[in-house]
Amino acid sequence: MQRPDNEVPVSVPVHGVLNRTPEMAIALVSTLVFSTGLEWTIEAFKRSPDGVPMGGYGFGRPETGSSPAMLFGVQFADGSFASNMPGSRRTTGGLSNGGSRGGLQRNQTTLRLDRHPPPGPFTIVTAWPFYDVPEAQVTFDADVILAAVSDVQRLWDPVLPQDHPHAIPARQEPFDRMLVIPRIGWFAERFKPSSPQRSHIDKHGRQRIYIAYGGDPEESPVTHRGWRMAAEDEDAGTKANPSKDPEDEQ
Repeated sequence: MQRPDNEVPVSVPVHGVLNRTPEMAIALVSTLVFSTGLEWTIEAFKRSPDGVPMGGYGFGRPETGSSPAMLFGVQFADGSFASNMPGSRRTTGGLSNGGSRGGLQRNQTTLRLDRHPPPGPFTIVTAWPFYDVPEAQVTFDADVILAAVSDVQRLWDPVLPQDHPHAIPARQEPFDRMLVIPRIGWFAERFKPSSPQRSHIDKHGRQRIYIAYGGDPEESPVTHRGWRMAAEDEDAGTKANPSKDPEDEQ
């Protein structure tokens, strides 16, 4: 399942430790419900680093420099199942990887299911042979998930891939795409700009320039990277201060 770009999911209380040994633990830390499926966040913890980064992608995809991923499976009440084992959809059951990151002692993996579980209990099965973590099973209630589907907020109609605008790659951000710091409001009161970072010549003799604006937009560029202060005629400051009543200015 590709995560919908037009929905606010519902977080449900389906979480807990899935597997644990003296040296490792695997936990389901969050479950998000969408109109057409689920998103699980799985975290694995290792007591001591062994020099091998923890891999988490799965589905038979090798990860250069990392360990093989954990085994993750789900058994549903109607007899169907899903897993991150290598194979066809019959093996994966609509499960896919939504991203993985980690290091020597912790890994976070996002798994997405392109359907909702049938009513009744479902069991999550985990194992990690590379780290000598044996198979373990934990059962959850699918009815909690199904009850939340009606609470998913659909913001607007989805945008089809063919209608997506083509981004123009650029190493230097144009003026109108920079972060604008408001002149008034919560952010303005707490903003402390860092020291200016000007252009310099690198060790290869090439000039490196960070195009950005600091201070007033009318001033010359090349002080700060990636931001500029709002101009007096911009409404960014007004929008950033929701407590301000427009009628007060009339």
